[in-house]
Amino acid sequence: MNVEATESIRAGLRRSGLSYLYTPYEFQALRVVSSIIFTLGTVGVLRMAHQLKLAWIGNAPMIPCLVVAAVFGFFVPTISMFELTKKRAREIVRALPIYIDFITMSVEAGLSLGGALAQAVSKGPPGLLRMEFERVNRDVKAGAGRIEALQAMSERLEIREVTTLVNAIAMAERTGASIGQALRQQADQRLSERFQRAEKLAMEAPVKLIFPLVVFIFPCTFVMIGFPLVMQYVHGV
Repeated sequence: MNVEATESIRAGLRRSGLSYLYTPYEFQALRVVSSIIFTLGTVGVLRMAHQLKLAWIGNAPMIPCLVVAAVFGFFVPTISMFELTKKRAREIVRALPIYIDFITMSVEAGLSLGGALAQAVSKGPPGLLRMEFERVNRDVKAGAGRIEALQAMSERLEIREVTTLVNAIAMAERTGASIGQALRQQADQRLSERFQRAEKLAMEAPVKLIFPLVVFIFPCTFVMIGFPLVMQYVHGV
């Protein structure tokens, strides 16, 4: 496995929160094991189907099925990692406006940024973002700079909203601008994006309802309406 592939896997594990469980080489080994398990499972299913004389499965070509099973099993861990990354990102983005509000109110009340982060951790709702801010506070207590700890969090998560927030705080620190004002702008922007996402989901709802309407609801409606008419026609009523 070359350096680029190793770094890509390491970044994916970091974004999905699995970096404490697997190294890139262990994750690659997990792919191989998953591929072997899916291949052996396919062999077992095909043999069982052949013994039970299930023609539509038992007569399937062995080699193509094993190749498909091996490839699919190889990519199952990667698919799971990507899905976990998306789930983590959604949870963090959903909780981010709440924590920005906590930090903004604390800064505007006179606390430093470190004190505001501590208040956000102690008062904020539990979840992944709280764990990340707790890690930031631990890094600061261990001797890291506050901005460096926040930038390390941004690099771990690789989420646009978090990166924008950290860049705004870092810019305010470098230029001597008001951190409270920068945070207030970020809070307003996150709130606006939240409403935009809600409007987008509301607009997508009718489109997503088309499939269940056509497949499940309309046929049942037609059966309920047409059955009495058919019975009347059959019996000549």
